[in-house]
Amino acid sequence: MRFWMSFIVASLCILQIAVAQTQTAKKYINIELLTNTWCGLCATFDPPAISTYQANKKDIHLIGIHPNVPYPQCPFNQANPTDNNARKTYYNVNSTPRSFTLGTQQNSGSTLLTQSLVNANLGQTSPLRVEVNESGPSTNRTVTINVKSFDTPPSGDIRLFVATVVENVSFNAQNGLTNHHNVLWQFLTNENGDAFTPAAIDGTTSFTYTYDTNNLTHPSFQANEVYTIAFVQNYSSKEVYNSGSSKDIIVDANITDTSCGSNAGAIDITINGGDGNYTVQWSNGMQVEDLNNLAAGDYSVVVSDGSGAEVESTVTVGATSNVTIGGLPPFTSSNSPINLTGSPAGGTFSGPGVIFSAFNPSLAGPGTHTITYEDPCGNQTSQTILVFTISFNFVNYNLGTISP
Repeated sequence: MRFWMSFIVASLCILQIAVAQTQTAKKYINIELLTNTWCGLCATFDPPAISTYQANKKDIHLIGIHPNVPYPQCPFNQANPTDNNARKTYYNVNSTPRSFTLGTQQNSGSTLLTQSLVNANLGQTSPLRVEVNESGPSTNRTVTINVKSFDTPPSGDIRLFVATVVENVSFNAQNGLTNHHNVLWQFLTNENGDAFTPAAIDGTTSFTYTYDTNNLTHPSFQANEVYTIAFVQNYSSKEVYNSGSSKDIIVDANITDTSCGSNAGAIDITINGGDGNYTVQWSNGMQVEDLNNLAAGDYSVVVSDGSGAEVESTVTVGATSNVTIGGLPPFTSSNSPINLTGSPAGGTFSGPGVIFSAFNPSLAGPGTHTITYEDPCGNQTSQTILVFTISFNFVNYNLGTISP
């Protein structure tokens, strides 16, 4: 007698594909304007640069540096020669006015800060976001800096600079200028920055500093005009990766990915900073903070406030899909077709012995076969099936009768 049996052994593989939840960080245009209150050329070229800054304040962080060149008697330099001259030395500046955009773009004369320069640097994103928070009474202030990594962080000699600046200074300078903007008071970090290693993606590195406006170093500096600007710079290459100020708007997004092919995504944003009088505008026309019933894709939001601050952030809703094949038992002795199921529904099966949504062992024949299921989003999973035949020959031997 011959005994025949088909065994089907299924090796199950579940594939989970998830598009990462992402948010971009706006890259502000960091400008360091090196000037001097005794400098006649500064009186000529500073005002147009400041006008450009004021027209683009929502996109620019400007710090007014006063080195001791060409006139060491500059009173703003004398108010803090250590910090002002450190930036002069770092950039190897021998005369003023000069400006440095994002650390690497040097300009002078009529090109200190122009609208074309601003336009050339607008719309960039950064792997890092620099969030600056201030708290405490008007005189003794605590500054918290949160550097969050939204993408692969930079490496190298990375340093954080935290500067307190005086936004508006009314002072009759020797060169005839009477209004001075974002004048450096002091670095809360070392004048050459504080070295640190940015966190991994989605991580945050935090720093805390304090300052006391009772210690202002020039009689024209007013306590109510002081605020904080921070920036992250590669000290070797001079590239500024991003900057932030205590006047910025900060937007954080909590993202719910959508299931494959559905509109189940959601974005819940939290807004901080600025003056609190927020206006929200999404790229899909909505003007509310939170969005629901979203398909997978990119959504950009612009948040502005009553003081003119503005930030744009792009949020990606991903499509998550758990792709599985079902319906195959680990063993079977039948050659009958086996109905297959796939999740999420609506996909297609392929492989030897597969007709529509069924696997036929007899059609596939003995051997190892791979069945693939592709869901409607194009995600795939595979299952290995072994079909084999065992034959037994039974022989009946008549051994007779054995007597004692």
